[in-house]
Amino acid sequence: MVTLEKVTVDSFEKVFPLFEDSSELIIPKKYFQRLFTKYWDEQEDCLGYMLVNEDKVVGYLGYIFSKRMCNNKSYKFCNLTSWDDGTITDLKLAELLEKYGIKATFYLPKFIDNSLQRKDIIAIDQKFEIGAHTLSQPDLTKVSLSEAKKEIKDSKEYLEELLGHSVAMFCYPYGTHNKDVREIARSSGFIAARTAEPGGLDLPKDPYQWHITLFASNNSPLMALKIWWRFHLWKPGALLDWENRAKSLFDLALEKGGIYHIYGHSAEFGRTNEWDKLERMFKYISNRDGVKYMTNGEIFEHSPG
Repeated sequence: MVTLEKVTVDSFEKVFPLFEDSSELIIPKKYFQRLFTKYWDEQEDCLGYMLVNEDKVVGYLGYIFSKRMCNNKSYKFCNLTSWDDGTITDLKLAELLEKYGIKATFYLPKFIDNSLQRKDIIAIDQKFEIGAHTLSQPDLTKVSLSEAKKEIKDSKEYLEELLGHSVAMFCYPYGTHNKDVREIARSSGFIAARTAEPGGLDLPKDPYQWHITLFASNNSPLMALKIWWRFHLWKPGALLDWENRAKSLFDLALEKGGIYHIYGHSAEFGRTNEWDKLERMFKYISNRDGVKYMTNGEIFEHSPG
């Protein structure tokens, strides 16, 4: 007979085989367990529900990243930001993020024009998270597998030598990837990799195909249309301008809960003179009750504090 039972932190070993057998889940067991256990002090009296048939778990519905209590406060969703390329304008971006108390992950290649100096990277690392972005930003789907492996693995080693600690996160240049590239990222020791594809407000089934919520730019009308249509924003302003889109999506995340993830390039704000727009957006999403501000890696590595 099939029964419905509450899931507790002690149920992990019973539930995990469901995910282990799934071809859609690639996340290593140890990182999944951190999410499953007391990573969040749950608001509900359980972590979800499981279907049990003769002592075997045959189904699971979890509560991960819904409403949660952390340090006696209720959090509706996580707010994430990530910024690519490591240009000198990242210093101004870091100042704005710090001003409004917003955490971020900076994805940095080794070689790029107008790049940050080594001392700048170390300074940013003291307050934010640094992730790898290859050595020279090739389209990893258009180079040989040996070159892709060198670009990915060596970028991790470069940053770890510079910073003196492990680098857990990776971002695909141009957001392009395939099965082989994802496997290289995984085998190189990264726990997740971010794409440039818009997605929902939930965690990805595959951490090496991590989607974003919003691209902070008006330079991609097709992506704007995808986001506008996917989330049923139905406001002309949200289609035509990324600032309006960002605020509408934030309001939606406040209502529904989940993970709100913005990404962009600081160099573009300099070229388009949109620093004021970026600051208005940061002010809008900052210091909100019920929101947990996290880096990309903190989703997997650290207890929210």
